[in-house]
Amino acid sequence: MPSRTLTTYDGAGRETAQIYQVSESEQWRTTLSYDGDRVHVDPPTGSVATTEISDARGRVTELAPTPAPRQRERTTPSRTPTTGRATGQA
Repeated sequence: MPSRTLTTYDGAGRETAQIYQVSESEQWRTTLSYDGDRVHVDPPTGSVATTEISDARGRVTELAPTPAPRQRERTTPSRTPTTGRATGQA
């Protein structure tokens, strides 16, 4: 079965999702959202969501687990062929 990981980006060129597919069927997704100096990382169900806090030079200065409610409220972003880029194949 062919598999691949797709990466989507926002208009600023920042990664917004990593989507793992097997035979073109999504198996899991990790989403990233941006809020000033913070990057919120929402992994697939069963993993711990985190928030990365960066300094003015873009260096991560703190990595903190995100409370569980953030994962429950997560929505799946829409996907379009123009935003997905294949980043590799397993």
